[in-house]
Amino acid sequence: MNTIAIEHSSVRAVRAALEALLLLPGCDRGVASVDGRIITREQFDAFLAERRMQGEGVLDAFLEREALADAIEEQGLDPRTQAELNELKKDLLINRYFERFLAQSVSDEDVARYYDEHKSEFEEREIHPAHILIRTRKRMQPVEREAQRTKAFEAYSKVHSGLLDFKAAAKQYSDDRQTAERGGDLGWLNLQGLDPVFAERARGLEPNQVSEPFESAFGFHVLQVLEPTRTVTRPLAAVSGLIRQKLGTEAKRVERARLLESVPIEKRVP
Repeated sequence: MNTIAIEHSSVRAVRAALEALLLLPGCDRGVASVDGRIITREQFDAFLAERRMQGEGVLDAFLEREALADAIEEQGLDPRTQAELNELKKDLLINRYFERFLAQSVSDEDVARYYDEHKSEFEEREIHPAHILIRTRKRMQPVEREAQRTKAFEAYSKVHSGLLDFKAAAKQYSDDRQTAERGGDLGWLNLQGLDPVFAERARGLEPNQVSEPFESAFGFHVLQVLEPTRTVTRPLAAVSGLIRQKLGTEAKRVERARLLESVPIEKRVP
């Protein structure tokens, strides 16, 4: 049976001695042994970092787990357990390797250089619309939906005929109360992030032109575009994460191919 071989017989004395030993800088004599196998300080420190553990009894728990694992391995592992251990080992090796590789392979300078050379990738089309929204719901009864449609056309008619300007109509009719108080002003919006129907109608309007009511996923809109569409470039700070991920993916692909080329693989089909 495996045992934890330690020079002292008293558990408390052993714990005190080992914990004192851990405080000695550069100590390479090991903190303990399990069945004659030296447990180094580096191994124990790695365990503490991985498990984020500290305090009294941590060393005992670590050594007990080492001893249990040794005892179980000596009894022999069934094929399923051995296969699981092999896969876990491969997963850990691959994941940790590429974590370190990616941390070193893509620098801030690489990210900034890519941004400067590919600024067109980060251009966005923006519009500045205002709307009158008459909300609908998915399970709304047909008669209710028709009433909301009628309300939208009423608002449009008053704007189109000049009885109300757009801002006044938005304050009176719009169910989007947050923007209604601003005359329906939605501010500058990225076209790619909008409801497709809304975006299509907005692109077809000239500044200050008012659309007839149309329905989107949110309800019936009467839409006015306040300014010409503009193109903006997202700042580096907003896209650096995306760039780093893209460069990292490519670097990982190249490194993975390099590693595989360094190891001969021969597939034998029965």
